[in-house]
Amino acid sequence: MSTAQDPKDYFNAIHRELVFARVLGHPDHLVWWLLAVNVALFVAAFVFGLFLFENIAPAFPGFSPLQLLFYTGMKVSTHVHEGEWWRLWSSMFVHMNFAHILFNMWGLFALGRLLEKAYGSRRLFIIYMLSGLVGAFASVYFTDAPSGGASGAIYGLAGALGVFGMKFRRELPPRVSRSLTTGMMPWIVLGIGIGFLDAIPFDNAAHIGGFLSGGVIALFMRSYLDTRHRPRKNHGVSILSGALALSLVYMLAGWSAEVTECTKDQSAFETCYPELVEKP
Repeated sequence: MSTAQDPKDYFNAIHRELVFARVLGHPDHLVWWLLAVNVALFVAAFVFGLFLFENIAPAFPGFSPLQLLFYTGMKVSTHVHEGEWWRLWSSMFVHMNFAHILFNMWGLFALGRLLEKAYGSRRLFIIYMLSGLVGAFASVYFTDAPSGGASGAIYGLAGALGVFGMKFRRELPPRVSRSLTTGMMPWIVLGIGIGFLDAIPFDNAAHIGGFLSGGVIALFMRSYLDTRHRPRKNHGVSILSGALALSLVYMLAGWSAEVTECTKDQSAFETCYPELVEKP
């Protein structure tokens, strides 16, 4: 025996599925570019570090050549306070080992594709970059330990998706809205909770800062699901995304100068980073 369903509810459910299907049909090129840039940089640093630090690495036991090379771009609070603000950008592209980049790139792939389809590439770029920067600022303010990785930006994507699922709960199919809000929240709580364990070196300041900023940004962003105000050419979005893209030039200039100056030989590296030198 079946219960009759209100025809309005039935057609509304079909409409939600069709609208969501159209959103899923939008391209997700930026996510693939971000994946490619992060992986290419990791591979290049791994190979380059083996040759660059062949003679330097033995003087720094406990650090791999990759870690020594990427230290030049990590968030190191003392160096940031000394004026190396470009580290807030470069730290988003620094990954210490294979597991580190694997988990972050999986998060970018799993979360970023839906966000790009829902908001477009420029808005995703803004969410990703600003979340990563806010996370890095929070890390500088609350923690002294050196850190790096895209996890602040990835948590920003998670925060943005949570707001997206809640903000458009009347437009999304119920199963999708639930999975993006109550379904995803336990994983966020678990990830941040693990970060409070002393045995696991997670940067919770960056994670929480990225998560909150991603949610706030998405709160004010237009989506393809917004039937009243669909995303069109927006000068504010264009200017902000362009400014963030140009800021990467500032990062590259600072980071490349740091690598050139500090990796010439062991003496130069020790002069740049005396905190890594073992004291007798």
